[in-house]
Amino acid sequence: MSDGGERARPARTFTEKCFLAVILTAAVLAVVWCFGGGVSGNDYWWHVKLGEWIWERGQVPATDVFSWYASARSLSFTPHEWLSDVLFYGLHRAFGPAGIFCVSLLAAPALIFLTVRRNIRGIFNNAALSAVFLTLFSVLTTLFFYGRPQIFSFYLLFAELGCLYRFIERPKSRAIFAVPLLGCLWSNLHGGSANLSYLLCLIFLACGAVRFDAGRLSAGRLEAGKLRTLAVITALTASATLVNPTGPGIFIYPYVNVGDKFMQAVISEWAAPDAKRPGDLILYYVPAFIVIGGLIASDKKVRLIDFALLAFFTLLFLRSVRFVMFFFIAASFFAFGYFPRWRLKEIRGRLEKAAVLMFFVLAGFGLVLGAVRIARLARGGELVSTAVSDEAVQAVREAAPRRLFNDYNFGEALIYGDVPVFFDGRADVYKAEDILKDGVSLLLLRPADGEGALDIDALLAKYGFDGFFISRSRPLYTYLASHPEKYRPGYSDGETAYFEAAK
Repeated sequence: MSDGGERARPARTFTEKCFLAVILTAAVLAVVWCFGGGVSGNDYWWHVKLGEWIWERGQVPATDVFSWYASARSLSFTPHEWLSDVLFYGLHRAFGPAGIFCVSLLAAPALIFLTVRRNIRGIFNNAALSAVFLTLFSVLTTLFFYGRPQIFSFYLLFAELGCLYRFIERPKSRAIFAVPLLGCLWSNLHGGSANLSYLLCLIFLACGAVRFDAGRLSAGRLEAGKLRTLAVITALTASATLVNPTGPGIFIYPYVNVGDKFMQAVISEWAAPDAKRPGDLILYYVPAFIVIGGLIASDKKVRLIDFALLAFFTLLFLRSVRFVMFFFIAASFFAFGYFPRWRLKEIRGRLEKAAVLMFFVLAGFGLVLGAVRIARLARGGELVSTAVSDEAVQAVREAAPRRLFNDYNFGEALIYGDVPVFFDGRADVYKAEDILKDGVSLLLLRPADGEGALDIDALLAKYGFDGFFISRSRPLYTYLASHPEKYRPGYSDGETAYFEAAK
């Protein structure tokens, strides 16, 4: 049901051209307006610092280099995003925070443009549903396009699905031969999701190997030659993911992390989308309902490959927020072809043309306001957010604790400021020796896994912390502040506080 196989496209009517212009303008407007509040710096700062470390030393670390505790024990570290980190560092070195901001700002609407371009015929099957889906998709991109390696995964997923769909829809397409290269790039840019590169091949291979027609679900078997080609490409792609400086462990790395229940529970972005929250319901579930509802309501046969991809990415979607964007990218390859037909009303009268003109005038005004907001952020140095202020990091650096306990969320800012941390957002490093559990337990003053009672003094003595830098909202802050004879208060602002352990 995808339009990827269509070569010749009929000339567009005036109404259709207006609709496409409205959709793309709305997408750009949504992105510019949302980016007017800046982009998230979540994880970006430690990625930049790791990129700097790799660039200066010409090697990729195999053990941790930022945590005083993990480094002293040479705990294993898998920098599966090393190439992204080097690129981020180069971008940051050349342009500062404005570099990643501009890349994110341009990459988000570019993906929408590619989606519209590929589905340009299917979009007109039901202009209303397509408009709702694409508008919400545009807003959704602003939540996920920022300085993290996942930005590369989104485009790699789009590129690979494009190659695979071309392979099954176009008799002479040779795009499939680019897939192993995509797998290799994926393994080095964002190895945490590089397993998708060969899993997608396996899904297409399995669906192409069968022929049946049951109810509304149908499958047409690929030619023997194509099946052999796809089997070879699958094997080559799986092998290509092993071509990286972090070693063959990258092959199982994604499965190890996904299977860690504690990490799933502690890290908010690893939790499933919460339909009880209005934001999640509107941005995540409504477009998903549109996609799934389209397949159910359609009177067309549902191709097995489309159904299989929907099922696969729906499972990922329901498992974790971090897979939401993957779901919508995958759905964009088939969803538009199944929407119930609802043609556009032709724009003929003056009133209708005036309404379209008014939209573009208002959109232009909105774009100007969005640009003004971005300019103000740039002047204030706030294009990319930070968890704590530069002044707070400087205060901790001057205090020079040797065994700092830091708030989990503050780790990346401290790493960027050359302060050795206890733990940070690289949760996979801190699974070892229960570092993550102990750290979260201290912050919350209760067992992070909900088992037993917490012996605070024993936990503090285990690590011998001589400094504490935490959020004032943490229960640990109240504990430290209530024991001034043991923990002397130092730097403090409205959000953070530093304590020095009495000697």
